[in-house]
Amino acid sequence: MSPVRSARALFERYRTVLRTTGGLMLSTAVLGIGGLAFWAIVGHNGGSRVLGQTATAVSLATLAAMLAAAGVMHLVIARKDHLRPLVSTLAIVCPLVAAGLAALFTSNLWWLVAALAAGLTLGLVVDAAAIASKRPKRVAVRAGMQVFGILIAALWIHTVMGFVLAEVVATWVVSSIQFIHWVARPQFSLIRHLGKDIWSYHIAGVTGQAPAFVVAPMAALLSTPVIAGQAYIAMALVGPLTSLSASLSVGVHVDGERSDADTRHLFIRAVLVVLGLDVIAALCTPLLHFAGPSFAAAAPFVALMVFATSLDAVSNIWSSFWRVNKRLVVVPLLYAVELVAFVVAVGITMRALGLQSVVWGWYAQGIAGVLVVLAVERRIIPRKPLSSHIPLSAKEAVS
Repeated sequence: MSPVRSARALFERYRTVLRTTGGLMLSTAVLGIGGLAFWAIVGHNGGSRVLGQTATAVSLATLAAMLAAAGVMHLVIARKDHLRPLVSTLAIVCPLVAAGLAALFTSNLWWLVAALAAGLTLGLVVDAAAIASKRPKRVAVRAGMQVFGILIAALWIHTVMGFVLAEVVATWVVSSIQFIHWVARPQFSLIRHLGKDIWSYHIAGVTGQAPAFVVAPMAALLSTPVIAGQAYIAMALVGPLTSLSASLSVGVHVDGERSDADTRHLFIRAVLVVLGLDVIAALCTPLLHFAGPSFAAAAPFVALMVFATSLDAVSNIWSSFWRVNKRLVVVPLLYAVELVAFVVAVGITMRALGLQSVVWGWYAQGIAGVLVVLAVERRIIPRKPLSSHIPLSAKEAVS
Protein backbone atom coordinates (compact mmCIF):
# COMPACT_ATOMS: atom_id res chain seq x y z
CA MET A 1 0.00 0.00 0.00
CA SER A 2 1.30 3.47 -0.88
CA PRO A 3 2.17 5.91 1.92
CA VAL A 4 -0.74 8.16 0.91
CA ARG A 5 -3.27 5.35 1.09
CA SER A 6 -1.78 4.12 4.37
CA ALA A 7 -2.08 7.60 5.88
CA ARG A 8 -5.66 7.96 4.63
CA ALA A 9 -6.56 4.52 6.00
CA LEU A 10 -5.00 5.37 9.35
CA PHE A 11 -7.01 8.61 9.49
CA GLU A 12 -10.24 6.75 8.68
CA ARG A 13 -9.54 4.17 11.35
CA TYR A 14 -8.88 6.77 14.05
CA ARG A 15 -10.99 9.61 12.69
CA THR A 16 -12.76 10.35 15.98
CA VAL A 17 -9.55 10.29 18.03
CA LEU A 18 -7.70 12.55 15.60
CA ARG A 19 -10.55 15.03 15.13
CA THR A 20 -11.15 15.34 18.87
CA THR A 21 -7.46 15.71 19.65
CA GLY A 22 -7.02 18.21 16.83
CA GLY A 23 -9.95 20.35 17.99
CA LEU A 24 -8.71 20.46 21.58
CA MET A 25 -5.11 21.22 20.58
CA LEU A 26 -6.26 23.96 18.19
CA SER A 27 -8.23 25.49 21.05
CA THR A 28 -5.14 25.28 23.27
CA ALA A 29 -3.04 26.99 20.59
CA VAL A 30 -5.60 29.78 20.08
CA LEU A 31 -5.88 30.43 23.82
CA GLY A 32 -2.10 30.33 24.23
CA ILE A 33 -1.36 32.78 21.42
CA GLY A 34 -4.28 34.99 22.42
CA GLY A 35 -3.10 34.91 26.03
CA LEU A 36 0.37 36.11 25.10
CA ALA A 37 -1.14 38.98 23.10
CA PHE A 38 -3.52 39.86 25.95
CA TRP A 39 -0.76 40.02 28.58
CA ALA A 40 1.40 42.07 26.24
CA ILE A 41 -1.45 44.59 25.90
CA VAL A 42 -2.02 44.63 29.67
CA GLY A 43 1.66 45.30 30.31
CA HIS A 44 1.80 48.03 27.65
CA ASN A 45 -1.41 49.84 28.69
CA GLY A 46 -1.36 49.35 32.46
CA GLY A 47 2.25 48.79 33.48
CA SER A 48 3.82 46.07 35.63
CA ARG A 49 1.63 46.69 38.69
CA VAL A 50 -1.64 46.39 36.78
CA LEU A 51 -0.21 43.34 34.97
CA GLY A 52 0.55 41.61 38.27
CA GLN A 53 -2.83 42.40 39.83
CA THR A 54 -4.73 41.32 36.71
CA ALA A 55 -2.71 38.10 36.43
CA THR A 56 -3.48 37.29 40.07
CA ALA A 57 -7.22 37.84 39.57
CA VAL A 58 -7.36 35.78 36.37
CA SER A 59 -5.24 32.99 37.89
CA LEU A 60 -7.53 32.69 40.91
CA ALA A 61 -10.61 32.66 38.70
CA THR A 62 -9.03 29.97 36.50
CA LEU A 63 -8.11 27.88 39.54
CA ALA A 64 -11.68 28.11 40.88
CA ALA A 65 -13.07 27.13 37.46
CA MET A 66 -10.72 24.15 37.16
CA LEU A 67 -11.64 22.89 40.63
CA ALA A 68 -15.38 23.29 40.00
CA ALA A 69 -15.32 21.66 36.55
CA ALA A 70 -12.66 19.00 37.17
CA GLY A 71 -13.69 15.77 35.46
CA VAL A 72 -16.70 17.33 33.70
CA MET A 73 -15.32 16.52 30.24
CA HIS A 74 -15.06 12.78 30.87
CA LEU A 75 -18.30 12.71 32.88
CA VAL A 76 -20.32 14.21 30.01
CA ILE A 77 -18.64 11.87 27.50
CA ALA A 78 -19.38 8.83 29.67
CA ARG A 79 -23.03 9.78 30.27
CA LYS A 80 -23.91 11.28 26.90
CA ASP A 81 -27.16 9.29 27.01
CA HIS A 82 -28.32 12.12 29.34
CA LEU A 83 -26.50 14.81 27.35
CA ARG A 84 -28.89 17.78 27.26
CA PRO A 85 -30.35 17.56 30.79
CA LEU A 86 -26.91 16.74 32.22
CA VAL A 87 -25.24 19.70 30.48
CA SER A 88 -28.07 22.04 31.52
CA THR A 89 -27.76 20.88 35.12
CA LEU A 90 -23.96 21.18 35.19
CA ALA A 91 -24.24 24.64 33.60
CA ILE A 92 -26.05 25.78 36.74
CA VAL A 93 -24.24 23.82 39.47
CA CYS A 94 -20.60 24.14 38.31
CA PRO A 95 -20.57 27.95 37.75
CA LEU A 96 -22.17 28.49 41.16
CA VAL A 97 -19.50 26.33 42.82
CA ALA A 98 -16.76 28.15 40.89
CA ALA A 99 -18.12 31.56 41.89
CA GLY A 100 -18.21 30.51 45.55
CA LEU A 101 -14.63 29.24 45.45
CA ALA A 102 -13.41 32.39 43.71
CA ALA A 103 -15.12 34.58 46.30
CA LEU A 104 -13.30 32.63 49.04
CA PHE A 105 -9.94 32.98 47.28
CA THR A 106 -10.07 36.76 46.79
CA SER A 107 -10.81 39.94 48.73
CA ASN A 108 -10.36 42.72 46.16
CA LEU A 109 -12.88 42.70 43.30
CA TRP A 110 -14.17 39.36 44.58
CA TRP A 111 -17.49 39.76 42.79
CA LEU A 112 -15.74 40.31 39.45
CA VAL A 113 -13.36 37.39 39.95
CA ALA A 114 -16.36 35.21 40.92
CA ALA A 115 -18.19 36.25 37.74
CA LEU A 116 -15.12 35.39 35.64
CA ALA A 117 -14.75 32.00 37.34
CA ALA A 118 -18.41 31.22 36.66
CA GLY A 119 -18.06 32.24 33.00
CA LEU A 120 -14.94 30.14 32.52
CA THR A 121 -16.72 27.16 34.10
CA LEU A 122 -19.72 27.56 31.79
CA GLY A 123 -17.28 27.52 28.87
CA LEU A 124 -15.74 24.25 30.11
CA VAL A 125 -19.19 22.66 30.36
CA VAL A 126 -20.12 23.82 26.86
CA ASP A 127 -16.81 22.46 25.51
CA ALA A 128 -17.53 19.10 27.16
CA ALA A 129 -20.92 18.97 25.44
CA ALA A 130 -19.34 19.77 22.07
CA ILE A 131 -16.73 17.02 22.48
CA ALA A 132 -19.27 14.46 23.67
CA SER A 133 -21.44 15.15 20.62
CA LYS A 134 -18.35 14.79 18.36
CA ARG A 135 -18.25 18.45 17.33
CA PRO A 136 -14.69 19.40 18.35
CA LYS A 137 -14.57 22.36 15.96
CA ARG A 138 -16.97 24.22 18.26
CA VAL A 139 -14.35 24.18 21.03
CA ALA A 140 -11.81 25.94 18.81
CA VAL A 141 -14.45 28.35 17.48
CA ARG A 142 -15.49 29.31 21.03
CA ALA A 143 -11.85 29.88 21.98
CA GLY A 144 -11.27 32.05 18.91
CA MET A 145 -14.38 34.18 19.47
CA GLN A 146 -13.53 34.63 23.15
CA VAL A 147 -9.91 35.64 22.47
CA PHE A 148 -10.99 38.06 19.72
CA GLY A 149 -13.51 39.78 22.00
CA ILE A 150 -11.03 40.08 24.88
CA LEU A 151 -8.25 41.50 22.70
CA ILE A 152 -10.50 44.09 21.05
CA ALA A 153 -11.77 45.28 24.44
CA ALA A 154 -8.31 45.26 26.04
CA LEU A 155 -6.93 47.75 23.51
CA TRP A 156 -8.96 50.56 25.14
CA ILE A 157 -8.47 49.63 28.83
CA HIS A 158 -5.88 50.75 31.39
CA THR A 159 -7.15 49.43 34.77
CA VAL A 160 -7.27 46.07 36.55
CA MET A 161 -11.05 46.23 36.84
CA GLY A 162 -11.37 47.01 33.14
CA PHE A 163 -9.18 44.11 32.01
CA VAL A 164 -10.96 41.59 34.24
CA LEU A 165 -14.35 42.96 33.18
CA ALA A 166 -13.36 42.52 29.52
CA GLU A 167 -12.61 38.85 30.22
CA VAL A 168 -15.90 38.45 32.08
CA VAL A 169 -18.03 39.94 29.29
CA ALA A 170 -16.28 38.10 26.45
CA THR A 171 -16.36 34.77 28.29
CA TRP A 172 -20.03 35.00 29.27
CA VAL A 173 -21.25 36.25 25.88
CA VAL A 174 -19.45 33.59 23.81
CA SER A 175 -20.20 30.70 26.20
CA SER A 176 -23.88 31.70 26.50
CA ILE A 177 -24.27 31.84 22.71
CA GLN A 178 -22.99 28.28 22.38
CA PHE A 179 -24.90 27.08 25.45
CA ILE A 180 -28.22 27.99 23.80
CA HIS A 181 -27.84 24.86 21.65
CA TRP A 182 -27.83 22.65 24.78
CA VAL A 183 -30.62 24.30 26.76
CA ALA A 184 -32.98 21.75 28.30
CA ARG A 185 -34.87 21.35 31.54
CA PRO A 186 -32.30 20.78 34.31
CA GLN A 187 -32.65 17.52 36.22
CA PHE A 188 -30.93 17.95 39.56
CA SER A 189 -31.83 14.34 40.41
CA LEU A 190 -29.05 13.40 37.98
CA ILE A 191 -26.54 14.64 40.56
CA ARG A 192 -27.76 11.98 42.97
CA HIS A 193 -28.30 9.35 40.25
CA LEU A 194 -24.78 9.77 38.85
CA GLY A 195 -23.16 10.34 42.24
CA LYS A 196 -20.52 7.59 41.95
CA ASP A 197 -19.55 8.68 38.42
CA ILE A 198 -19.41 12.36 39.37
CA TRP A 199 -17.14 11.81 42.36
CA SER A 200 -14.87 9.45 40.46
CA TYR A 201 -14.37 11.85 37.54
CA HIS A 202 -14.09 14.88 39.82
CA ILE A 203 -11.45 13.35 42.09
CA ALA A 204 -9.52 12.14 39.05
CA GLY A 205 -9.74 15.61 37.51
CA VAL A 206 -8.54 17.43 40.64
CA THR A 207 -5.66 15.06 41.39
CA GLY A 208 -4.64 14.94 37.72
CA GLN A 209 -4.37 18.74 37.45
CA ALA A 210 -2.95 19.35 40.93
CA PRO A 211 0.82 19.11 40.11
CA ALA A 212 0.60 22.13 37.80
CA PHE A 213 -1.05 24.17 40.58
CA VAL A 214 1.05 23.09 43.58
CA VAL A 215 4.56 23.36 42.14
CA ALA A 216 4.88 27.16 42.38
CA PRO A 217 3.50 27.41 45.97
CA MET A 218 5.77 24.52 47.05
CA ALA A 219 8.80 26.23 45.47
CA ALA A 220 7.92 29.53 47.17
CA LEU A 221 7.52 27.77 50.53
CA LEU A 222 10.61 25.55 50.37
CA SER A 223 12.95 27.70 48.27
CA THR A 224 13.01 31.30 46.94
CA PRO A 225 10.56 33.42 44.90
CA VAL A 226 13.03 33.31 41.98
CA ILE A 227 12.97 29.50 41.94
CA ALA A 228 9.16 29.59 42.26
CA GLY A 229 8.93 31.80 39.18
CA GLN A 230 11.30 29.59 37.20
CA ALA A 231 9.36 26.47 38.27
CA TYR A 232 6.11 28.07 37.12
CA ILE A 233 7.68 28.97 33.76
CA ALA A 234 9.04 25.43 33.32
CA MET A 235 5.64 23.85 34.04
CA ALA A 236 3.92 26.33 31.72
CA LEU A 237 6.35 25.54 28.88
CA VAL A 238 5.78 21.81 29.28
CA GLY A 239 2.02 22.41 29.48
CA PRO A 240 1.26 22.06 25.72
CA LEU A 241 2.83 18.58 25.67
CA THR A 242 0.76 17.47 28.67
CA SER A 243 -2.27 18.99 26.93
CA LEU A 244 -1.54 16.73 23.96
CA SER A 245 -1.71 13.53 26.02
CA ALA A 246 -4.81 14.85 27.82
CA SER A 247 -6.42 15.63 24.44
CA LEU A 248 -5.54 12.17 23.13
CA SER A 249 -7.08 10.74 26.30
CA VAL A 250 -10.33 12.59 25.63
CA GLY A 251 -10.27 11.47 21.98
CA VAL A 252 -9.87 7.83 22.99
CA HIS A 253 -12.78 8.18 25.43
CA VAL A 254 -15.03 9.73 22.77
CA ASP A 255 -14.03 7.01 20.28
CA GLY A 256 -15.48 4.38 22.60
CA GLU A 257 -14.92 0.66 23.01
CA ARG A 258 -12.48 -1.22 20.77
CA SER A 259 -11.13 -4.76 20.62
CA ASP A 260 -8.30 -5.68 22.99
CA ALA A 261 -5.69 -5.83 20.20
CA ASP A 262 -6.83 -2.58 18.58
CA THR A 263 -6.78 -0.86 21.97
CA ARG A 264 -3.13 -1.73 22.45
CA HIS A 265 -2.20 -0.75 18.90
CA LEU A 266 -3.93 2.62 19.33
CA PHE A 267 -2.16 3.10 22.66
CA ILE A 268 1.30 2.40 21.18
CA ARG A 269 0.71 4.79 18.27
CA ALA A 270 -0.49 7.57 20.57
CA VAL A 271 2.50 7.24 22.93
CA LEU A 272 4.92 7.20 19.97
CA VAL A 273 3.36 10.44 18.68
CA VAL A 274 3.92 12.09 22.08
CA LEU A 275 7.49 10.76 22.24
CA GLY A 276 8.25 12.13 18.76
CA LEU A 277 6.97 15.57 19.72
CA ASP A 278 9.00 15.38 22.95
CA VAL A 279 12.18 14.94 20.90
CA ILE A 280 11.28 17.95 18.72
CA ALA A 281 10.47 20.06 21.78
CA ALA A 282 13.74 19.11 23.49
CA LEU A 283 15.71 20.14 20.39
CA CYS A 284 13.93 23.51 20.40
CA THR A 285 14.61 24.40 24.05
CA PRO A 286 17.83 26.40 23.25
CA LEU A 287 15.53 28.99 21.66
CA LEU A 288 14.29 29.85 25.17
CA HIS A 289 17.55 31.72 25.81
CA PHE A 290 16.26 34.49 23.55
CA ALA A 291 13.13 34.98 25.71
CA GLY A 292 14.89 36.36 28.79
CA PRO A 293 16.96 35.28 31.81
CA SER A 294 14.12 33.43 33.59
CA PHE A 295 13.38 31.39 30.47
CA ALA A 296 17.09 30.76 29.90
CA ALA A 297 17.47 29.45 33.46
CA ALA A 298 14.51 27.09 32.97
CA ALA A 299 15.61 25.86 29.48
CA PRO A 300 17.88 22.91 30.50
CA PHE A 301 15.28 21.64 32.97
CA VAL A 302 12.50 21.93 30.39
CA ALA A 303 14.61 19.80 28.00
CA LEU A 304 14.66 17.05 30.65
CA MET A 305 11.00 17.47 31.65
CA VAL A 306 9.59 17.06 28.14
CA PHE A 307 10.59 13.40 28.05
CA ALA A 308 8.69 12.80 31.29
CA THR A 309 5.52 13.71 29.39
CA SER A 310 5.94 10.43 27.47
CA LEU A 311 5.65 8.59 30.79
CA ASP A 312 2.66 10.77 31.65
CA ALA A 313 1.11 9.88 28.28
CA VAL A 314 1.22 6.17 29.17
CA SER A 315 -1.03 6.59 32.20
CA ASN A 316 -3.07 9.47 30.78
CA ILE A 317 -4.05 7.67 27.58
CA TRP A 318 -4.51 4.27 29.18
CA SER A 319 -6.81 5.79 31.80
CA SER A 320 -9.31 6.49 29.03
CA PHE A 321 -9.51 2.78 28.19
CA TRP A 322 -10.45 2.27 31.84
CA ARG A 323 -13.07 5.00 31.54
CA VAL A 324 -14.52 3.36 28.44
CA ASN A 325 -14.76 0.06 30.33
CA LYS A 326 -16.35 1.79 33.40
CA ARG A 327 -13.45 1.00 35.73
CA LEU A 328 -14.09 4.21 37.63
CA VAL A 329 -12.32 3.29 40.86
CA VAL A 330 -8.93 2.77 39.23
CA VAL A 331 -8.71 6.17 37.48
CA PRO A 332 -8.80 8.45 40.58
CA LEU A 333 -6.47 5.98 42.33
CA LEU A 334 -3.99 6.34 39.46
CA TYR A 335 -3.93 10.13 39.62
CA ALA A 336 -3.80 10.15 43.43
CA VAL A 337 -0.70 7.93 43.38
CA GLU A 338 0.90 10.21 40.76
CA LEU A 339 0.15 13.31 42.84
CA VAL A 340 1.65 11.78 46.00
CA ALA A 341 4.77 10.74 44.08
CA PHE A 342 5.17 14.26 42.65
CA VAL A 343 4.67 16.07 45.97
CA VAL A 344 6.98 13.73 47.90
CA ALA A 345 9.77 13.93 45.30
CA VAL A 346 9.60 17.72 45.06
CA GLY A 347 9.24 18.17 48.82
CA ILE A 348 12.29 16.02 49.62
CA THR A 349 14.62 17.52 46.99
CA MET A 350 13.50 21.18 46.65
CA ARG A 351 15.78 22.68 49.33
CA ALA A 352 18.88 20.88 48.05
CA LEU A 353 18.30 20.87 44.28
CA GLY A 354 16.12 23.93 43.62
CA LEU A 355 14.52 23.88 40.18
CA GLN A 356 15.97 20.44 39.43
CA SER A 357 13.57 19.01 42.02
CA VAL A 358 10.66 19.75 39.66
CA VAL A 359 12.33 17.49 37.09
CA TRP A 360 12.62 14.70 39.64
CA GLY A 361 9.01 15.23 40.68
CA TRP A 362 7.86 15.09 37.08
CA TYR A 363 9.68 11.77 36.49
CA ALA A 364 8.49 10.35 39.82
CA GLN A 365 4.92 11.14 38.81
CA GLY A 366 5.35 9.53 35.37
CA ILE A 367 7.05 6.40 36.70
CA ALA A 368 4.41 5.99 39.42
CA GLY A 369 1.66 6.21 36.78
CA VAL A 370 3.33 3.61 34.55
CA LEU A 371 3.76 1.25 37.54
CA VAL A 372 0.06 1.57 38.41
CA VAL A 373 -0.94 0.80 34.81
CA LEU A 374 1.38 -2.23 34.69
CA ALA A 375 0.18 -3.44 38.09
CA VAL A 376 -3.46 -3.35 36.97
CA GLU A 377 -3.06 -4.50 33.35
CA ARG A 378 0.16 -6.58 33.49
CA ARG A 379 0.44 -6.22 29.71
CA ILE A 380 0.03 -3.10 27.60
CA ILE A 381 2.21 -4.01 24.59
CA PRO A 382 0.37 -5.93 21.81
CA ARG A 383 1.70 -9.44 21.21
CA LYS A 384 1.37 -9.05 17.46
CA PRO A 385 3.33 -6.33 15.61
CA LEU A 386 1.51 -3.30 14.25
CA SER A 387 -0.13 -4.23 10.98
CA SER A 388 1.29 -2.43 7.96
CA HIS A 389 -1.99 -2.91 6.12
CA ILE A 390 -5.08 -1.16 7.44
CA PRO A 391 -8.33 -2.03 5.57
CA LEU A 392 -9.93 0.93 3.88
CA SER A 393 -13.37 -0.55 4.12
CA ALA A 394 -15.33 -3.49 5.43
CA LYS A 395 -15.49 -4.91 1.88
CA GLU A 396 -11.70 -4.82 1.56
CA ALA A 397 -11.31 -6.36 5.01
CA VAL A 398 -13.56 -9.29 4.07
CA SER A 399 -11.79 -9.81 0.75
